[in-house]
Amino acid sequence: RIAFHIQPPFIIVDPTKCIPDPDDRNAARVCPPDAFGDKPTKENNDRPEFEGGGGLTYDLLMNHVLPRLKEYCNPKELDSNTTSEANSTQPEILELDWYLIPADFTSSDGALALLCNGKWTVADMTSSLNRSHPNCPSSESYQGATILSNVTCMSALDKTCKSAGPDLAAGALSITAARMDSLDFTNPFFLNRQTVIIRAPEYSMDISGYFNIFLPFGINLWIAIFVEVLVVWIMILIVEAPVNDQLAPEWEDRYYDAFYWSFGSLMDPGGPGKGPITWGGKLLLIGHWFFVTIVAATYTGAVGAFLATSSATPTVQGYFSLQEGLFGVVVDGPSWNSTSEEPDYRGNYKGGVSFPGYRRSRQFDIIQNTLKASSAATFQVYTTQSTETYTKDGLLVENEGSSVCKRKDVILGSYDYLLCVAGDGVLEPQAMFHEIASANYLLAKRKASSGGACPLIRVGPTFNPSGVGFAFPKTSLYSTVFSRAIQEVMEQGELRDLEEKYKLEASECEQTIEEGGDIITVEQISGLFVITMVMIGIALVHGVLTQIYCPYPKGYEVPVYEENLSQWSDVPEEGLTERMQALKTYANRVERLSGEVMEALKTGTPFTYDPDANDDDEPPKRMVEFPDDVAVAGPLSELIQFQLPFGL
Repeated sequence: RIAFHIQPPFIIVDPTKCIPDPDDRNAARVCPPDAFGDKPTKENNDRPEFEGGGGLTYDLLMNHVLPRLKEYCNPKELDSNTTSEANSTQPEILELDWYLIPADFTSSDGALALLCNGKWTVADMTSSLNRSHPNCPSSESYQGATILSNVTCMSALDKTCKSAGPDLAAGALSITAARMDSLDFTNPFFLNRQTVIIRAPEYSMDISGYFNIFLPFGINLWIAIFVEVLVVWIMILIVEAPVNDQLAPEWEDRYYDAFYWSFGSLMDPGGPGKGPITWGGKLLLIGHWFFVTIVAATYTGAVGAFLATSSATPTVQGYFSLQEGLFGVVVDGPSWNSTSEEPDYRGNYKGGVSFPGYRRSRQFDIIQNTLKASSAATFQVYTTQSTETYTKDGLLVENEGSSVCKRKDVILGSYDYLLCVAGDGVLEPQAMFHEIASANYLLAKRKASSGGACPLIRVGPTFNPSGVGFAFPKTSLYSTVFSRAIQEVMEQGELRDLEEKYKLEASECEQTIEEGGDIITVEQISGLFVITMVMIGIALVHGVLTQIYCPYPKGYEVPVYEENLSQWSDVPEEGLTERMQALKTYANRVERLSGEVMEALKTGTPFTYDPDANDDDEPPKRMVEFPDDVAVAGPLSELIQFQLPFGL
């Protein structure tokens, strides 16, 4: 007879299919085979997630260990006089009956307490071991497994059973030194570890984040920088604008162009693509660029330190974070008055839904052992009665997601207590920890019931590893033979297949903590994105409006310079001076003639010129009249459309 507790994915069972004891409804219930197995769900396309299996522990024991035990107990060397027909009518050599512990179905300590006390009722689910009574009562009362020859042994309290209590306990039982002092364990079939669980961060944009990129400099310094840009802008207009053809040709456009030069060089001295040509402008820009270099270097160093400091708000990054007392942690366990002169337990008790004297979970004991081992450690502790949520009538609440937080008829388990209470605006508690295999399963369930989002996530490294095995009374002879069967299952790779089937290492809700320093989040530099998007938006609006209201003339083509004049480096060095002088003379002539043509067009007066004459020749001898309905054409239009090479 096996006393077991529910802890998916190790044990998956429907408690409503388990049969209550006829003598005491508060005793353990026997569960038939059809009570075990996961059910089809909509989240899994109406199929059982684990192929209908009853969990790793149940599957291992019933389908892999039990056949081997039967071989050990009934060797193949049968009596030669025994016929095959007689063999077919032989009763089962070995039967395993599963009894679900009463009250808190998920308590591994409850299952071990029943085994230790050698009884089956709710009152027996608390171990009374202490220094004066260190041994389990079952060490003396256990009589061995029941032989079903002349007895029935159909229920927990059946008087025909050879031993009054369980023959073994199963589930997700961690093998610890304290437990091994009182009970026998098989070799471990799985290495379980603890993992920290927190509420998934909910990102919200705080308007203060828009200004973080400006905060490393004070307001007075920003004003001083802006004034310097304005001064440089004015000086460019005075010193460079009259003679520097890199600026826009029209004076009304030079104001904007000069400001672009001054402000753009604040980010990148060469960014605007302009350079001074006067000595006054060169000295001006040397001073400006020196100022820009110092400001940029100072800001770069300051903004990194500032944002790193602002991102250093304490966050839960693992079990070591909880030891500092900065975060509340919820575990299963009793409540106590931590402010009394002699408190029952160590740590600061903050509240919960438990009561004094309630059983201690493994997680509760880990906290107590840490506090005993380190005087520097401190914990802010909340306690619940179980990991899962139950109604006040004792029914398990499943697949309700965050809606369970609104129910008044339930007692929150540690998972939902963290989810619901941490979301009430008080931000307490902030974390819990649990065995990793069960945590992965329960987090995946909550993800499925929350529309694909993980309301709770794992963080940090795992810790406190311990093996999982089957427990027996100290005087039992069965732990060795069970260990032998488990060893064979492991050697033949069957256990590895079971671990993959029940996804013991799969994690859908895990957050990786980056190493190497504090993490700067998008909220902290949101102002940078806002400014960039505003500038892009303005540019987009300006471009669209330009195309609508100020389009380029129809058929306009962007001027393309001749290949041999496209860049300064393309001009041959030999004869460069003479060629430049000729181009300059030609450009001056184009400029003079353009002015005369425009004047003639405005006034309608005749205009004379000689296309082959130089400026030093006699006055032009050809006369051209411009009637109102005649456009300029011929050699004159060629002069007007002439394109100067780069650099002139």
